[in-house]
Amino acid sequence: MIDFPVGSWKSLHSERDYEAMPTLLLNKNTVKELLDMSEVIEAVEQAFRDWAEGRGRMPPKSYVLLEKGDFRAMPAALPGIVGIKWVNVHPQNPSRGLPTVMATLVINDPDTGYPLAIMDGTDITAYRTGATAAVASRFLKAHEAWVSSGPGARPTRRLRRT
Repeated sequence: MIDFPVGSWKSLHSERDYEAMPTLLLNKNTVKELLDMSEVIEAVEQAFRDWAEGRGRMPPKSYVLLEKGDFRAMPAALPGIVGIKWVNVHPQNPSRGLPTVMATLVINDPDTGYPLAIMDGTDITAYRTGATAAVASRFLKAHEAWVSSGPGARPTRRLRRT
């Protein structure tokens, strides 16, 4: 899991040394190296818990529709963190050697708005989708659910109870 430089940032902030404040920049390869599915599942479950207990904020997506695709702005806030995911969907991208869906995340300090990190969000989005299914199936299993499916399931469209 990524440890954002909040502590070091807060000490810099108190000195008002704006020029020295770090913003973490993570490219696709670095993000991929840092992702761990068990940690993502844990984070997604905590985010659901925070949301259910009224500690999360997530306004509706905002869409920019274009001729060859679209963009979606997806802001959200949880305790201690706020950010936005900027996602595109361009169905013709595979013919160009690009993914249909790509994303960029900007993570900010909620107290000041300072950008703590800017990162490729494509793999994070894929992991989050899978983690959401894992968390949901864990809780649905407790209620004897037999089949779960939904958008984003892609290769595995159905999860059967074992």
